[in-house]
Amino acid sequence: MRKALELLGHTVIPIQENDPDAFTRLPEVAGATEAAFVLWTRTRWHPPVGQRTQAEGVDKVRALGVPVIGYHLDIWWGLKRAVEIQAEPFFTATDLVCTADGGHDELWAAAGVDHAWFPPAIGDAEAARTGTALPEYGEHAVAFVGCWDGSYHPESKHRHALVAHLQARGDVSFWPKKGEKAVRGQALANLYATVPVIVGDSCHVDDAGRYWSDRVPETFGRGGFLLHPVTGPGDGQGLGFDRPSFDWFDFAELDRLIGYYLGDGAGERTEVASAARQHVRRFHTYSARMESLIGLLTDRGMI
Repeated sequence: MRKALELLGHTVIPIQENDPDAFTRLPEVAGATEAAFVLWTRTRWHPPVGQRTQAEGVDKVRALGVPVIGYHLDIWWGLKRAVEIQAEPFFTATDLVCTADGGHDELWAAAGVDHAWFPPAIGDAEAARTGTALPEYGEHAVAFVGCWDGSYHPESKHRHALVAHLQARGDVSFWPKKGEKAVRGQALANLYATVPVIVGDSCHVDDAGRYWSDRVPETFGRGGFLLHPVTGPGDGQGLGFDRPSFDWFDFAELDRLIGYYLGDGAGERTEVASAARQHVRRFHTYSARMESLIGLLTDRGMI
C-alpha cells in the first residue's frame, strides 16, 4: 500500500504495526504531520501490545480528527477467526474497515463495522515484471500455486477436494514445493511464463460471499493463464473481463477446460491471458485500489 500511495504522489510515513511502540507513536506522528488519514494494513501477527493499547492509540488519533482506516486482504466471515471481528480494535476502533470479504453486508452491519469491499489486487511493480520460461518449472503443463499441503483453512472444503483431485490426475505440479517458501517476485513471473495452465482457488465457505483471493489478479497480472472457480453469485466474473471458470466442485468441467486449453484452445488461451493482463494492469493494481480508497474517503467527507 505504501508503494502504491507513493506512486500516486502521496507522502507516506510508515509505522510497523508489530513494533512495541507503534500505537504509542501513532497519535504523535499523526498530529505532528497533520496526516490526512491513517491506513492500518493488518497482517497475521502476534501483537506485542494488548488490545487496550491498540484501541487507546487509535482513539487518540481519531480525537485529532484524523480518520483511521483498516485494510485487510482476506475473507473473515465463515472462518473461525470471525470471532475477532467483535473483539479486535482493528474492527471495533477504526472509522472504516476495507476487506476482500464482500457479499456479507448484513453481517458486517450487524457487527457494527462500517465496511467497504476492496478485492485483492497486484502490486504495480509486480504487474510490470516480464517472466522468462525456465525448465525448472516445466515438469508439467498444469500447475497449482498456493497452499496445498493440508494446512489450509479446514472450513474451505473446496480447497482440499480440489488438491486431492489434481493430485489424482498425476500431471500437475504443486508450488511451493514441500518445505520451501512461497514462490514470489521474479520466480513467480517465470513460473507463469513457463506453465501453460495454472489452476487456482479461493477460500470458499458459503455461496453468499463475493470474494476471490489475490491469486486471481496476481496470476493474470503477471501474464499467466488461470482456471479458477466462479467468484460469487450476482458478481458475474467479478473482475470485469471474460475468463474461463468452473463451478465449485465441478472437477469434470475443470478437466475439460484443462484439456481444451492445452489442445485446440491454445491460441484462445494466449489471447485470454494477454487481454486479462492488460485489464488487471489498468483496474486491479494497488495504485488503482488506493485511488479508489481516496475517492471513497473524499466522497464521504472523511478527508
